[in-house]
Amino acid sequence: MDVVQVLVQVRRRDIALLCNIVGSYEGLGIIRTLDAAQGIVEMMIAPAFYDTALALLHDLAQNEIPLHVVGQPALDFG
Repeated sequence: MDVVQVLVQVRRRDIALLCNIVGSYEGLGIIRTLDAAQGIVEMMIAPAFYDTALALLHDLAQNEIPLHVVGQPALDFG
């Protein structure tokens, strides 16, 4: 299965919250922590849900969780 990998940096204390939010959108993608100390998580997103996932990240960055995308594709919601 093809996936789009997006690296996201959040505050360390927000990792679990982000994981729970993404997990609540069943089928959106898989998220895992790569570096807890730096707050780096990886989202593996099915291409069909890529736009939805980016919209979710953008909304979270604007309203709930300070975050920015640090991997490819290089986008910043800050």
